[in-house]
Amino acid sequence: MARPARIVLFATLALSLVTVTAAATIAQEETGGCGDGPARMSGQVHATHVWTDRQVPGLGRYRIVHWEESVPGAGCRTGRGQVEVYGVAELRPQDAQALERRYRWQPGGAGWPSARALPPALKTLVPLGTQWRSAAGYAGAPKAGLLLAPAHNLAFFSYCDC
Repeated sequence: MARPARIVLFATLALSLVTVTAAATIAQEETGGCGDGPARMSGQVHATHVWTDRQVPGLGRYRIVHWEESVPGAGCRTGRGQVEVYGVAELRPQDAQALERRYRWQPGGAGWPSARALPPALKTLVPLGTQWRSAAGYAGAPKAGLLLAPAHNLAFFSYCDC
């Protein structure tokens, strides 16, 4: 192959690679990097932090909480450098009941966070077959989202300091 033809071929391949990379980056930014599944997570589960009612309304004085944060800018609702947190809290029975009375809950995890967004590291803390319920008009929106599994006194929440 002649040298000018190789240069044209190389330039065409380089331009194609740049175009594909740019399109993938734009798609990831538009979806927050999570699409139908969980955001890209840090891989580190924490059990120390006191989530306040201002951050995630209705959690009450939970028994224990495990949470994980997204890679900066890779959350479903985060911008560059921002972090989104997903957590599973074991609620005290009275707090789970109060939360259940406070909102109109619907079967299925169709609200935000979606049950599909439960990070793999947190899935191990949730009993198989857990039925999540979502509430329209949750008081934490748009910064926080909450799903409830009243049969297990569990809450799955997301929080973004956006």
